Amino acid sequence: MPVPARLQTLSFSGVFIQVLTVVLFIGLSPSVSLVSAQDAGSKREVDSGQRALNAIQGSQQWITTKGEATFISRAPLLKFEGVSDKLQGLLDLEQNLVDFYIDLETLDTGIELRDKHMRDSYLETGTYPFAEFSGTFLRKPDVTAQGPQSVTVTGVFQMHGVSRDITVDGELDFSDPNEVRLVASWKVLLSDYDIDIPKAVFYELDNEQEIVINATLEPYAP
Repeated sequence: MPVPARLQTLSFSGVFIQVLTVVLFIGLSPSVSLVSAQDAGSKREVDSGQRALNAIQGSQQWITTKGEATFISRAPLLKFEGVSDKLQGLLDLEQNLVDFYIDLETLDTGIELRDKHMRDSYLETGTYPFAEFSGTFLRKPDVTAQGPQSVTVTGVFQMHGVSRDITVDGELDFSDPNEVRLVASWKVLLSDYDIDIPKAVFYELDNEQEIVINATLEPYAP
């Protein structure tokens, strides 16, 4: 899958964003113990969990290559969703950077003909294949917090060759020592992005679209 040109130069401490897979490996050194095998196993589990917790609390960079993005249209006569599980992006707390993008060709509404019309007639994915959001946290999240925490990001959303300043509210959860959970949503007007809706389909395709992203990110380990 191609990557937006701007992201081709974006790096994590010199490592380019084109990385498509991340393997998080936490090794355990062998140890000698006089306790029972059961106790030793329990000790290793606790040891492993603590190392994982230390790793994520020390990490400042997370990426995903398989998040989910949903475009929700609520027209007077029809509600439908376009869903993709190909959302890609990053969180970099060191640089205070949030960046997510999706190949719009991967959106699926469940009806093949509707997908074709959406891509060819409205989104024009042959010319504008990506939608992208890039921004910064108003206040950096606390990676040591347990449970979901509210976050606000200001930045630029780009679609159909048009860029608009927006503010996005969401939640981050650092509770799991091996991953970060992200949920966020915002609304856009297709007309703000020079996407025209013919009057013939006005009652089937709403000008206002809700965009929801849901992603699990892993610590980036160069």
